[in-house]
Amino acid sequence: MSSSSSQEHYEDSCSSESIDVEAEKPLNPSSDFPEGGRGWLVVIGTFLLSFFGFGLMNAFGVYQSIYMQRFPDTSASVISLIGSLSPALVYLLGPLIGFLLESIGPRPLILVSACISGITYIGIGLTQPLYAQFLFQGVLQGVAQALAFYPCIAIPNHWFFKRRGLALGLTFAGSSIGGTTWPIFVVRVNEMVGWYWTNFAIGLMVFVLGVVAFFLVVPRFPLKTPEKLVDWSSFKNLNFTLLFLAQGVLFFGLFTPFFFITPFAQASKVDPTIIYYLLSITNGSSFFGRTLLGKLSDVLGYYNTFIPSVFLSGLVALVFWTVPVSTGSLIAFAVLYGFFSGGAIALFTPCLV
Repeated sequence: MSSSSSQEHYEDSCSSESIDVEAEKPLNPSSDFPEGGRGWLVVIGTFLLSFFGFGLMNAFGVYQSIYMQRFPDTSASVISLIGSLSPALVYLLGPLIGFLLESIGPRPLILVSACISGITYIGIGLTQPLYAQFLFQGVLQGVAQALAFYPCIAIPNHWFFKRRGLALGLTFAGSSIGGTTWPIFVVRVNEMVGWYWTNFAIGLMVFVLGVVAFFLVVPRFPLKTPEKLVDWSSFKNLNFTLLFLAQGVLFFGLFTPFFFITPFAQASKVDPTIIYYLLSITNGSSFFGRTLLGKLSDVLGYYNTFIPSVFLSGLVALVFWTVPVSTGSLIAFAVLYGFFSGGAIALFTPCLV
């Protein structure tokens, strides 16, 4: 009897041990990622987050133009700090939001982001002083988008490996579609119903889209609270450190044309019927850059697509700096810069993973 009991105990312990070893086996990219299925609903959710998050940030050029008219005694560089503050906070809050993401999951972050974003745009419509715009569109919007941004770049990676470039390209295509539609929406609706109701409508739509994303974006791997807020050991890897520094320099200037193309066109006195569409053209072209170059990166490799995208973005800006300003040259710049910068934006995350 005792011999039989001992044998059963031995078999149970062996079985338990084999399960533990199986659980600790590394993922096999060829078989352990769904590469679709439920993952496409996750991509739709992250697309929506990107649409109202960085999509509205990409549309700041229209707000910049409106603020320059509302606050004529304030310099354009000071007003642009409103639009620069929110993306700066997105990246500065990265360690904290990443810690929360791994500890409590994406859904609480998304829901809080939707609530703050809705309040932010209602506040923009209600307030008049410039400092209030810094508070709402700079600080609160930055916090809200930080909460939404990191689920966008993390959760699709739970579902895709071979098609990761495409999945993240589609995710960040949301900001291109948002950057295409929001400027036109702001200008046209503001002309029809005024400043308050325009931003109230944006706040309401942002909240609703955030709630939809809350139900769609589901993690696939179990939560595990990190031991540290920042894992400094990553910087012992020279390749990671160099890429980290390079991308930091890249984002210093990458979004400048998105902020200033509209006021630059106004100052250059080009065809007034096209001025407010230039930002939409830039973002529309960026959509194709993010999706097509994202798909291409799955074939050619992430770095092999990312590096030429960054180089050509800079080259386009340098070339058009020397070209006489006209309606045609600005449209050409919007198309080319939007396309190549879109590839750079979509692929910086796959290069880090």
